[in-house]
Amino acid sequence: MSCSPAGPRRGLAVPLLAFGLLLLSASVAPPLAGETPIPPDHWTKAELTGFRSTASYAETIEFLIRLERTSPFLKLDFYGRSGAGRRMPVVVVSKEKAFTPAEAWKSGKPVVLVLNGIHAGEIDGKDACLSLLRDVALLNRKEVLDALTLLVVPIYNVDGHERVSPYNRPNQDGPVEGMGFRTTARGLDLNRDFLKADAPETRALLALVDAWKPGPTSRPPSPSPTAPSPRRPPRSPPGWRRSSRRRSSTSRRPGT
Repeated sequence: MSCSPAGPRRGLAVPLLAFGLLLLSASVAPPLAGETPIPPDHWTKAELTGFRSTASYAETIEFLIRLERTSPFLKLDFYGRSGAGRRMPVVVVSKEKAFTPAEAWKSGKPVVLVLNGIHAGEIDGKDACLSLLRDVALLNRKEVLDALTLLVVPIYNVDGHERVSPYNRPNQDGPVEGMGFRTTARGLDLNRDFLKADAPETRALLALVDAWKPGPTSRPPSPSPTAPSPRRPPRSPPGWRRSSRRRSSTSRRPGT
């Protein structure tokens, strides 16, 4: 993955909420009249099984390779390696074929990052993104190509994704083969690692974000947009710090 410098952050041309709705619709909406029919080998495993199963890591990579061969506007890349040595995939979507940070910022379009599978048992976002990427590859979602440069990390916790068991999340309905594991192969929760960055997965993601400097970042099934950023010392709002100092000074006993 190229890490060439990028320009200053720019505002999004389309609301992130609208993009989220598009992502959701990709996994449930039937093809519309005039759309390119979906080839047999371009249906996702989730779609083929009535959303009861999900693709493995190897099946996901194979599917993305097929999409890359289908469309010149999609590029499969790898931005790091996991603790167990698995390559960490990212798909770049660009109408201008701007597949590096420098090229993307020259296009003038906002950059949006979608991060899936931070907890590998919560993998709905991966399946929705595979459907969306397929629709983009077939030019059935031209509005995505027209509006932005899109980065999709289909599986972030790639090691936990392959540690499948029906007992990982016993109260969850599906996937039927079992769910991925919450932590990495080294036992680290990636959703708690952005500040300390102990995991190689975290460091790889921070380098990806630092290179591309995306705007809002969506983490399905997270309820709100987030934007991970390179490590910095923790900071509190100035107003909170002043209030905290006042409370501290007034609570001291005389003579202390």
